[in-house]
Amino acid sequence: MKISFIGTGVFSLAVAINLAQNKDNKIMMWSENLGLVQEFQEKHTISQIKLNNEIPDNILVSNDYQTVLQDTQIVFVIPAMPYLRGACENIKPFINQNVPVVIGTKGIEDKTGKLAIEIAQEILTNPCYMMSGASLAQDMANLDLIGLTIGYKEKKGLDIVKQALNIENIALEFIPDKIGINVSSVLKNIYAIGAGMLNGLGYQKSTNAFYVNLVYQEMQSIFTNLHFNKHAITSYAGLADLIFTCTSSDSRNFNLGQIIAKRANTEDYLSHNTVEGYNSLEAMNMYLNKKKITAPIFQTIYAIIYEKTEVQELITTLFKR
Repeated sequence: MKISFIGTGVFSLAVAINLAQNKDNKIMMWSENLGLVQEFQEKHTISQIKLNNEIPDNILVSNDYQTVLQDTQIVFVIPAMPYLRGACENIKPFINQNVPVVIGTKGIEDKTGKLAIEIAQEILTNPCYMMSGASLAQDMANLDLIGLTIGYKEKKGLDIVKQALNIENIALEFIPDKIGINVSSVLKNIYAIGAGMLNGLGYQKSTNAFYVNLVYQEMQSIFTNLHFNKHAITSYAGLADLIFTCTSSDSRNFNLGQIIAKRANTEDYLSHNTVEGYNSLEAMNMYLNKKKITAPIFQTIYAIIYEKTEVQELITTLFKR
């Protein structure tokens, strides 16, 4: 099977490495970085991404859309959120409209308030799916056991998605609600900032468990009011990813929360790190307000970051629940 990837970030590469375990797969990755492409073609490595294992031989990188997408059977689109719209527009002329497109970008667009999967559906006529789950890219690249959720609406092309991701160390689940899966992937990053704030104030694991439980209840309320599939919240992309992101010191969202609570230099941290929860906070606030959703913990995190409310207000909010 020919499998195409748009983007050569660490998560894209991690997914590609897993799919490359099937030696019958030919995997082509597109990158706009000509230096990266040249390095890969010469040394079969990407020096800016640190891996414990070598990149499999059946993964290739190119800067040419036609080379990457011609005769492909499935496309994984996983750029950073600001580049998703452009990526979808760029690949549209090169792929047959029956080819399934899997969106792995977890975000919401600032200007429009549209979710990643909504942007893909707006531009592409292909069957589109949302992929998310509790997985650190580095762990995934090391072929750890992980769970991934695929959110879908139409079943056209779903068999190809299953075939491509049929790898023994990946547990797959399919939820008929790609919007709910996308919203969950955004919210868990934002709530992880709150978990980091509590840790930065000195609270430890017991408080974290208390916090995650209340956040889970709040997410259940949000999902009920938005009429999402009830299984979206209990999926790998829901509860599992929430726990993972809110308890991991490897989470940039969690680390940002710590920095905010300690009144350290957030601008310096944000200038050197992509923090998805921070980048999507304002747009998700607009999204929930438009839907007339009340979410006290979410709204308190928003107020701390954008309205300069004291971090201790998060504790007050938790005890008002």
